[in-house]
Amino acid sequence: MSSPPPPRPEGELIKRAAKRLRLSGRKAADLAHISEGRWRQIVNGYQTVSAGNHMEVEGPPATIAQMAHPLGISPEQLSAAGRDDAAHELRLLLSAEPRPAEVPAEQKLADLEPWQQQIILGALADRPRSKREQALLLRVLAEKMERQAAAEESRSSTIE
Repeated sequence: MSSPPPPRPEGELIKRAAKRLRLSGRKAADLAHISEGRWRQIVNGYQTVSAGNHMEVEGPPATIAQMAHPLGISPEQLSAAGRDDAAHELRLLLSAEPRPAEVPAEQKLADLEPWQQQIILGALADRPRSKREQALLLRVLAEKMERQAAAEESRSSTIE
């Protein structure tokens, strides 16, 4: 029997970021569009190959970038964790994102119905969070909504 190897630095970084955002492994994996099992392997730095036998796991650069992105991890943080390759992939991912029109966040929030504003602001204030964490949660939510809208538009254009 072998002991599991210690987590890799990038796994620790990702785990801390998810914990800071109060995300379960399942939710974080969902945001990164990977399976929960693969998420665990990369974060823990190993996979169990048989009872008591473990094999070290190093996530591919693109997968690490995909995991880091919704958690707000920067390319610089990945480099500091020894993953310059993943930092490069994250930079590519960030540069490929469409830039939203320059509309102040206050105006976007103001466009919502008052009851919608209260629900969003109440949910953010429900647990003590820094302004940075609140902004990150709003960004993750907005990205998810944009993906859903794009999928709906794609479905409706194929039906027509």
